[in-house]
Amino acid sequence: MVFSSCMEEKVEPVLVEDIRGQWKIAEAYRNNRQTQLLNNGLFVISDSSFMTNILPGEVGPYSYSNNIIKLSEGKQTAYKVVKLQGDTLQMEAEIDNFKFRFLTIKQTES
Repeated sequence: MVFSSCMEEKVEPVLVEDIRGQWKIAEAYRNNRQTQLLNNGLFVISDSSFMTNILPGEVGPYSYSNNIIKLSEGKQTAYKVVKLQGDTLQMEAEIDNFKFRFLTIKQTES
């Protein structure tokens, strides 16, 4: 018998170069329940700064290590990069004691 639900999913390393860009939230989950409130939210990751429009004050310098984006200022929220597959980035974060999961799509520059 295999109890895969009890095991933590292995996370593949993702390079910081691969997460740079503008990411639009396609699906968002709060405590494992889908929420529509954050749809169309954005994450913008550049060489030196991180910004999201889903929380006030979530903008500024960040560090990236072991698939964790950690803001250096403000609330210092940590976003865990779970998976990057093509133009789809999955991240998780704990915000105000709620567990969030974001499925985002990379936006192309026009």
